[in-house]
Amino acid sequence: MATSEPSRGDASNPVHKDADPLDHNEERQIVASLDEFVSEIDEEGIDHRLSEIDETTESLDPGLRESLDEIARLSQSTKNEEPPTTGNEGGFTLTDADDEMTMFLAITPPTDEGEPVTAERVLATLEERGIQQGINVDAIREAADRAAKGETVENVTAVTGRAAQPGRDESIEVFARIATSAPVEKVDLERLAADSIDPMYCLKDDPIARRLPPVEGTDGYDATGRTLPAPSPKRVSLNPGDNVRVVDDAFFADTNGVVIVERDQIMVRRLLILSRDLAANHAPIDFDGDVHVMAAARSGASIRATGDIMIEGFVEAAHVESTGGRVQLKHGVAGRHKATIRARDDILCRFAENATLLAGRDIVIAVGAMRCHLVAGRSIRIADQPGRLQGGIAVAAESIEVVELGTPNELPTPLTLGLDTDVLKRVTEIDLRKNKKLLRQQRCNELADRVKRFVGDPAKLKPEQLESYTKLCRVQVLLSHELAVLEQKRQSLLSESSVLENAHVRVTKKMHPGASFSFGAECCQSDQTCGPSRIFHDGVSRTIKIRQMR
Repeated sequence: MATSEPSRGDASNPVHKDADPLDHNEERQIVASLDEFVSEIDEEGIDHRLSEIDETTESLDPGLRESLDEIARLSQSTKNEEPPTTGNEGGFTLTDADDEMTMFLAITPPTDEGEPVTAERVLATLEERGIQQGINVDAIREAADRAAKGETVENVTAVTGRAAQPGRDESIEVFARIATSAPVEKVDLERLAADSIDPMYCLKDDPIARRLPPVEGTDGYDATGRTLPAPSPKRVSLNPGDNVRVVDDAFFADTNGVVIVERDQIMVRRLLILSRDLAANHAPIDFDGDVHVMAAARSGASIRATGDIMIEGFVEAAHVESTGGRVQLKHGVAGRHKATIRARDDILCRFAENATLLAGRDIVIAVGAMRCHLVAGRSIRIADQPGRLQGGIAVAAESIEVVELGTPNELPTPLTLGLDTDVLKRVTEIDLRKNKKLLRQQRCNELADRVKRFVGDPAKLKPEQLESYTKLCRVQVLLSHELAVLEQKRQSLLSESSVLENAHVRVTKKMHPGASFSFGAECCQSDQTCGPSRIFHDGVSRTIKIRQMR
């Protein structure tokens, strides 16, 4: 915006020179109407309310903000207008930059014997406009001196604004131990996430967090004298959770455990830390809280906890059960057909072999699973390379996602999907019973094969040996019958159940023959090697579709 003081004696007035001329009668009517309207206004009250509104500039509607800015410009323009006088005095112009952070001064020297523009006259105009900060007095005086000597002065920086200086947002510092024997140290907040691979520990009375209060910023101003409010510092929400107390702005642990930050809460979870291998000769672990085994769980070990269980070493033929959380095996499980891993929530591990994994929600395996019994209340994911699911049984309510399914030698790999919670539980119970009987049947078959291989005809055995062999054959027959009955019950359950909508299998690389799929009563089998595929149940045709993916 430019405001100029015309040279006195200048008869021409450029204002409205491009506007259509008004009829004198029409002009008098407009002026009379304005005078009448203004006489009815409490001008002082309106100015007071407008100033109050202006202070809430950050929350104003953009259109209203623009209207207030226009009023301010008009008011300043009115203040800067001086009545034209006769003579040959010099004049000056104040022009705002587009961003209104700089105001430029231009001075026209006087003609003949007219009086020059003085610095005091420019400063008085700035004061009338309410501009009190950022005035470059020395530059204005120098410009006035140059104009007094007859020089036309332009683009002199008369006023310089100052941007608002932001303060410091409120922040949180968190502290923990990387091991119970390590000292307390400052750590990144991300390391306290509930799904962090490396848990962070604390002991009772350890400081675990500190709130750093915000620092307010400094307001700025533009070249028109308007205040530029500093942005308000951001606040951080952090509340004490379980086993945490607050003293002033510091958070302390009320018990030994793991420091966890979830959403806006910091908490300490009770934790049992075991630094040695667990084996059959150790007493079973049954803990009300979380358990962290920093070594291996050997064959025969038993670990049960109400919270999360993490095992850093390998898991062999052990029993691991979380009744209220999840199980995380940082390496994996080689179960020798005897390992059972249960979790109310999720099971996460690197690999699984000859083991039973039962999860209330998801099973996530990094590398692959071979000859395992996998049951998930929601999904099974083996998404990292090579991501193989080979043999065994896989049951999931919603989805199974693998990189490669089955083996080139067509190892049977049955998958069952789409079961509701009740049917899933009953099918799982049947499958667990079947697994035990299958293991016994496998052992019986191996013994019978050994007898035939070394003796040839079992009738040549001694009487007592022949009696034992006969019992073995009876057990084989009995097991075959019981397995057939269990399979019949399983199929009956599946045939009576409805299939959950959107249940599917996704194979991202390769599917081999031998993989089979059950969605309720419908079954199908892969009879050829396929690339990326999606297998799902078509509710309309009540058939299973295998669709190739690009």
